[in-house]
Amino acid sequence: MAVFSAEGGTQAPPSNLNELTRMFGISIDKTTLVRAVYCNYLHPKHALIQNGIVQPEIGFEKFTPMNANHERHKDRQNKMTQNVDSTDASMSLSFVYPNGTTLSVEPPACTLLSSGSTSYQVDCPIAAALESVDDNHDGQQGRVIVVGSSDMFADEWIEKEENSQLCNVLFRFLLSQDVSFDPSMGRSDFEEIECVPDIYLSHSW
Repeated sequence: MAVFSAEGGTQAPPSNLNELTRMFGISIDKTTLVRAVYCNYLHPKHALIQNGIVQPEIGFEKFTPMNANHERHKDRQNKMTQNVDSTDASMSLSFVYPNGTTLSVEPPACTLLSSGSTSYQVDCPIAAALESVDDNHDGQQGRVIVVGSSDMFADEWIEKEENSQLCNVLFRFLLSQDVSFDPSMGRSDFEEIECVPDIYLSHSW
């Protein structure tokens, strides 16, 4: 299942979408993501994110097309289990995130993408996924993806930056085409959506 939201989250227009996504540990925030600096796109709600990849698997798989009948390299699993440099992984794919919102993610769901360092809100989850196994039905797997921008893969934006490669990876995950995300490989130390200043330290005595 894929769920796509938009700026304002469930606030504009009013929606009960969170009642569904919270079942999987993912909540859609009532925010609007904007870029803090100018970069390529004029409108501030069209945020170019160049260091927002949280799951290294996305960078490894971005050049693999849909329905590819390929054999993985033998050292692939070794690469995934090694200690991956978080800076290199976060910059492995650039994408434009138009008219979107942020998410709140709790286990067992894992964050896939963040807003990076040049957007506001800074370094917050904007896409998340969950993979579960139903032991009562012969171990059948269920997969969910929640993305905070419904425009991200629309016709106007699919060919911008590396959005098309990102789209392929996410839908290959949904279709169980040799893509999986490991929560232990990502990050969980994201910034708070509402930053509260330290009044004591900022006060001049």
